[in-house]
Amino acid sequence: MKTMYKPVRATQEMRGHSYAELCFARNLEGSVQEFAQIIKGEKEGRNAREFIEQMIKEAEELKNESKRN
Repeated sequence: MKTMYKPVRATQEMRGHSYAELCFARNLEGSVQEFAQIIKGEKEGRNAREFIEQMIKEAEELKNESKRN
């Protein structure tokens, strides 16, 4: 009789979630960690820093505009 290998991780957090949801969560976690490394300067990522700087500038402009009105 052939045995089919089916990995099962039944920790409390994973119960009730599909395999696709778990894979998505792991990929998302990795992306967030990588983004944090870029922001901290631990990893090269000029585009991400430029994007954050642009967002900060836009937020300041919106804040100043709302104060004027």
